[in-house]
This record gives sequence, C-alpha cells and structure tokens, in this order.
Amino acid sequence: MLSLMLMAMLVLQSPTDPDGEPVRLELCSTRATAKLGSYTPWGATLSQDRPDAISDLPLNLNSPLFGQIRWGFNDAAPNISFLVDQAAPGQWRLLIDSNRNQTLADEIAIECVKTTKVRDDGVEDVTYTAEALLPLSQSEAKAQIILRWRGENPTELNYHADYCRQGTITLGSRTFSAILQDASACGDFRGRDDPDHSGISLRLDVNENEAFEHRGEQFDARKPFNIGGITYQIIDMAPDGSQFRVVQSDQVVGEIPPPPDLRPGRIAPSFKSVDIDGHPIAFPDDFRDKIVLLEFGATWCGPCKRAIPELQRMLETYDREHLAILGIALEPSKETDALRKVLVERRITWPHINDGQTWEGSLAQLYCPPGIPWFCLVDGDTQKILASGGLSNIQQIDSAIVDALNR
Repeated sequence: MLSLMLMAMLVLQSPTDPDGEPVRLELCSTRATAKLGSYTPWGATLSQDRPDAISDLPLNLNSPLFGQIRWGFNDAAPNISFLVDQAAPGQWRLLIDSNRNQTLADEIAIECVKTTKVRDDGVEDVTYTAEALLPLSQSEAKAQIILRWRGENPTELNYHADYCRQGTITLGSRTFSAILQDASACGDFRGRDDPDHSGISLRLDVNENEAFEHRGEQFDARKPFNIGGITYQIIDMAPDGSQFRVVQSDQVVGEIPPPPDLRPGRIAPSFKSVDIDGHPIAFPDDFRDKIVLLEFGATWCGPCKRAIPELQRMLETYDREHLAILGIALEPSKETDALRKVLVERRITWPHINDGQTWEGSLAQLYCPPGIPWFCLVDGDTQKILASGGLSNIQQIDSAIVDALNR
C-alpha cells in the first residue's frame, strides 16, 4: 500500500523556491518489483572464459560460466564479475563479486531457484532465478538484483533491479507518493548521460489512485518535468539516491496528464468505435442491462493467450444475456488476418476492436492499461467500474462478476 510509503518529504517554500529542501526517500532494498509493477531486463553474456578482473576461484567448481554486469556509472571499475555453475543436474549456483575485490573465492554461493512451465506444445521451459545483494554506488547500503536464465546450457542471462527508494514529495501545495527507480540496474541513481533516458525515473502518484502509471506519472530524473503547470528539475542527486533536491527549472516543458482513475467505483470512459467486422460499437450505451468486461490484449502477447480459457469459462458459466466481453486488440497493423486466425483457432466468439496502433491507439490512450492482458469490468447501466486488473487479478474479477449478476 502506498500509505506505507509516507517516509520522507520535500517541502518547497514556494513553487519558485530556488534552493529546494533535500528530499530523502527510504531505501526499499528488496522486493521492489511488486511495487513498481514492471522492470527493465538487461542482458549479460555467459562464457567459459574467466574475466581478467577475477584472480581467484573456489575449488569445487564443475563447469562455470562467467559474465559481467554494469554496476555504477562513474566508478573506476564499473563492471562486477560473476559466475554460474551447475553443481548437479538441475542444481545451479551463483557467485558474484559483491565486494569488488576481484576474487570469487571468498563469496558465498547463492542457490538458484528452478521453475518449470509446460508450454502449449507440451515442451518444458526451465528457468533458474537467483537473488543477489550489491552495494549501491559510493554507499554501504545494499540493494537486490534478480538474475534469471533459461535452460541447462545458457549463453546469456537477464538481470534487473529489485530495489527502489520510496516516500513522499511535496510540490507547491500538493504532496505525492513517490518512488525513485533505477531501471538501469546499475546501482547509481545519478543516471547515465543519455539524451533518450538516463535510466533513473521519478514516479509520482499524480492522480492519487494508489498506483504509478507510465503516462504523466513517470519522469526521467535528469530531465525537467511539469506538475500543475510548473516545470521542475532534480539536482544534487546522491550516487546512492539517498538525497536530492527538486527546484523550479529555467526550462519550460508541457504537462502530461496522467491516466484516468480506473479503480472500482469510478466511471469508465465512454467511447464509440467499430469492430473488425465493421459493426459500430458505442460503449456503454450498447451494453445496457449487462455487465461488460473490456479485455485489452494482443495476438503477440503470451499471457493474453493464457487468459483466454478463463474468459471462455466465464461466458460458458454465467448468463450470456447479462454478461458480455469486448476485446480491444493492441495489434501493430489494421490488417486483421492474424487476429482473425487466432480468434478462429482459439474459438473466441466475442467482438474485437483493432485500430492497428498498438499502445498509441485511441482506446489504449483513453484507458492506459499498465500492461496486457488487462481487464476492466463495467456495469453497463451505471458505467461504474466493478473491478480491474491484469491476469493475476482474474479471480477477483470473476468474483466481481458473480456479485454483480447476483444483485
């Protein structure tokens, strides 16, 4: 809950305060991915060749694979070396040079967790996951990264940051729940000097819906941003993110409105469109006396395909006269051949809208789903949202359907 994040506060004496009181956000050193709702994976090549930066190894290795990750932007030795080793069939361990002393002989082996999933074609996908704590840049504080690879003969692994800083920030007369995110997974909150993105984001709950959206609530920490018509910027960022200041910027940038609040009890945005068969659709006017489930998905989305049987079960189980599903496809093209093929193969019977613009489409921009699949259950009479969420929330949505149909 974001209410637990009220740990630090920035008070600007006025919107034009040139100094800016220091912001101190609390370090969430582990399990931050759940708070953030997403992560950015980075790749590290695995090789049998030991890096020159590693002088000593433990004695009980079998067939180690070595790699390096980027850690810190301005450190003299920006890379941290590691190895993964198969101790026995189906058992892997990780050793990482967390103290950066160029030896792995003094590191404690981290056991890797094995997970197995069976694909639709019956083939097993095996994934190994390890958690490692590394010191933040120029700090004794440690933060967790997640490392993950697939199969028994990996040539690469992916890793991402599982930490952030959190608290509150006051800008002008408003106080926002805030998160400082290191999407670069480099342990240095100063970010990289990149015109596209520094890798460090300040996230503010501008629409106060107890969530952090991408649009209008996520800002590059090295670029100016606009809140309430005033352009701010971050200065004096500590390497470990423990302190920074927010001041009014000399530059002026436009304000990006955040997404609508789509929590239960709010009003769902209305729209008019045409489905892939050319039939006009007016939402919610066409769904009077019904409960309608808006389903945002795509043919290229694996989790969306996994949700289909559950949606089909809902239609088969509940009263079709009072329950409807409307698919909103985030496809990269207006051509519907691929979409129609999936609908036929999967025996999907509910209508679909597709404007061929993926995330830039009008309905994707109207609802701003944080990911796909994403669902919004709406009462067609009152236009009130009854439930919303992704694949992990499907049981809550199912329960909300039952409650609504029983009323």
